[in-house]
Amino acid sequence: MAHVSRDPYDSPPLRGLGPVQGTLRVFVALQCWGYAAAHLHFGSKSAVARMLEQEFYLPVGDTQLFDLAAAIALSLTGMSCLLRPAWPVLFGLFLGQVLFVGSKAWLSEDSHPALILMQHGAMLFSPIILACADLWPSKQKFSLGFWIAIAALMRLAVCASLLGIGLQAIFDSHNSGELLKVASGTLRTLTGQSPDTPTTQSALCILGAFQIGLGITLLLSRSRPAASLAVVVGVLTAASFSLGLGLAGYPRTLTHLILAGMPAALGLFWMSAIEEGEFRYVPEGYPRLSPGH
Repeated sequence: MAHVSRDPYDSPPLRGLGPVQGTLRVFVALQCWGYAAAHLHFGSKSAVARMLEQEFYLPVGDTQLFDLAAAIALSLTGMSCLLRPAWPVLFGLFLGQVLFVGSKAWLSEDSHPALILMQHGAMLFSPIILACADLWPSKQKFSLGFWIAIAALMRLAVCASLLGIGLQAIFDSHNSGELLKVASGTLRTLTGQSPDTPTTQSALCILGAFQIGLGITLLLSRSRPAASLAVVVGVLTAASFSLGLGLAGYPRTLTHLILAGMPAALGLFWMSAIEEGEFRYVPEGYPRLSPGH
């Protein structure tokens, strides 16, 4: 009888990777469509266009053409990500994200550059994470190593986003920033009454502190309840832009849903591919060991 190795490096691919990949595909596609909708539906000017106008003195007509071309490309990229993403497409999307986030940080509009980079951690790295997840479901021995790296990168990206948004929420609660306006509109939509400023500031500050604590928890522990809670917080954070800003906020809702999608993919990975107790990665087709074995 052939010997069956229990070394995960000599085993088939890890169990349950399909739902992880599918979750990432959906939310990366929604992110692309959110960026595209901001220009195609509302004519919003991207941070890249604003930087080109302010720093390089490009005419408005040229930057509008740039935004239109980028919006069309993102619409097609979103469809590609949903069906079967190719690594050149995802690498191009990553470079576009670097340009977009870098432009926002360069302009430093209403926030510190470091906070801007942190807030966009999940958005920025989601194309690279999806590329790695789709390129390495193979039966090669290095598959496990890549998936350990993918999970670690997801944890870092989610943590950075939660910390960045939490710190920005606390900052805006004291300085009447944009998130205070979003929080006020959300409370007004949910309660049917206009909340006073101190109430809104307190609610936003508490939410920011909670996001910071949740981000640190996910960074320091492999907590499945924390990952589930991060999904709920991500959905609420994304929905608040539509609730607080009305129809004009829905593109940002689409882009920020990655804050729910990435912890969902991370939680699915932890639940499917890892068994607690005697820690081990679980390859596809292997039965779960009962406690004590």
